Amino acid sequence: MSTGRRLKLGLVGVGRWGQRFIKTAENIEGVDIEWVASNSLKNGYYEKRIKVIPDWHDFATLDIDGAIIATPPDTHAEILENFIASGIPSIVEKPLCLDIRTANHLNELSTLNDVPVLVDHTQLFQPAFEALHKRVTQLGSVRYIRSEGMGMGPFRSDVPILWDWSPHDISMCLTLLAGLPKYVYAAEDQNFLTISLDFGQQIKSTIVNSNVFPEKRRSFCAYMDSQLLHFTEYPDARLTEYKLDLAESQDFYSIERLEPIKISSAKPLDRVVRYFAQGIKKGGNQDRFGLDLACDVLRVIEAASQSLSKNVQIRL
Repeated sequence: MSTGRRLKLGLVGVGRWGQRFIKTAENIEGVDIEWVASNSLKNGYYEKRIKVIPDWHDFATLDIDGAIIATPPDTHAEILENFIASGIPSIVEKPLCLDIRTANHLNELSTLNDVPVLVDHTQLFQPAFEALHKRVTQLGSVRYIRSEGMGMGPFRSDVPILWDWSPHDISMCLTLLAGLPKYVYAAEDQNFLTISLDFGQQIKSTIVNSNVFPEKRRSFCAYMDSQLLHFTEYPDARLTEYKLDLAESQDFYSIERLEPIKISSAKPLDRVVRYFAQGIKKGGNQDRFGLDLACDVLRVIEAASQSLSKNVQIRL
């Protein structure tokens, strides 16, 4: 850890998300992305404030406090394993990697070497989702979740929708229900992916993802016995609570919209970087660091992938 006031970070990958990390860090006092590892940028990029090196292996020789991995998923494991071995705390983009065996290995390495790793499941840092989670703990058990994440693109050749979009929705479902589902079923038609998760005890969730939807959509509904919490991200993040009354005939609900719940306007990625920066300082909060959740997300993704290929429900 550097002794100076400012935190020095290195970044691997300057694609769409890597550039968002750069812009985010620019607005955080005390945090600098000082080094970028890239073969496609020339030294002096971003007004000569960021140094560019071609090989991320050289991060181990630099005076940096932590690193951000924003490269394609099939490269995450090699880079993160190297950083853990070098004692470099890291943020790694979702998904953690592309198979559960490798994920478990990285989890063991991180724990054994006591090197903090934060996976960027960005929606978990969304103030509306955090407020929803807190409200659920006050109201009682969730019976059903419907989560939707859609938009026009991105169209990626390296990973399908399941690996690109679904980690966000799965991480929210697992966080809210505090455990893995018992059964996973997935089906895809015309670039619309539907994942059904059965947690037992009549608790279920449905996830819908697509990269051919004409508008950005992030919708997350948590149904309880007599309440509904609905979080949407676009055009602005908001959380609304509804009161539900099931008619005696069981044929319909009456729904009463309550006042929207006040939430912070902070951007999720900004909160990710701030939390990471505070967490890697001496005595910082690291409650949300670790790879257990990321491994569970991969277990669900692998089960969904098997379900897609075999057209059967998979038991976890």
